[in-house]
This record gives sequence, C-alpha cells and structure tokens, in this order.
Amino acid sequence: PCHVPAVSGSNPWASAHMVNHPPKFKEVNCKPVALDFTKSMALEEDLKTYIPTLYAQKPKFLGPYVFDMGETFMHGVALIATRDVQNEELLYDYKLREHGRPPWYHVYDEEQIKKRLKR
Repeated sequence: PCHVPAVSGSNPWASAHMVNHPPKFKEVNCKPVALDFTKSMALEEDLKTYIPTLYAQKPKFLGPYVFDMGETFMHGVALIATRDVQNEELLYDYKLREHGRPPWYHVYDEEQIKKRLKR
C-alpha cells in the first residue's frame, strides 16, 4: 500500500515516478504504453487539467507524428499492469543504458538488451 500526500496542484494520476525497478528474481508487473491525447477523445475540461500541457522537448516538425498534428494535442505514456495486481509493489524494467548505471541496478532482461543494441 502506498499513500501519496496531496500536494496543492498535484496530479493524482501521475504516480509512475513511484514504480521501482524489480529486485533480482522478481518479475515486472507493468509495462509502458504510448498514449496520445486526441481531440476525438472529447475529454471534459475538468479532466484536461490532468494532462501535461508542456513538452520537456518539443516534437520535431517532421517527426513521426507529422500526419496527426491536427488531431493529437499531447503525447504521453501510461504504465499498464501486465496481470492482476493486488497489495503488491508495481515493478517496471527501467532498461538503463550500460554507461552510468547505479550500483543497485541489475539487467532484468539480457536478451532484450542485446536486441536493442543490434538496432
């Protein structure tokens, strides 16, 4: 169980920063999924307040979303549980690059790392 203190102006849906990398011999139980916030979602104004409104890095004009620029007003990421989760910690593979990994970090999926490096 986790308690997130209510901070003025905080977003109760933005809690992925509390998801940890799995310790050795533990399985991940959530994965990232790209989420585009689109005009066709017809979100009510009170829900739009929970959508980030600033990019950390502005998308390139001719980037991968050039054809949906009129429909999509913000890109995001959601962490989705890969199975039923109840009374347990959420765990996500951080997939950190080899350079600069902290001492506590261990590679969760060696095969996936090898595939990613071949690209």
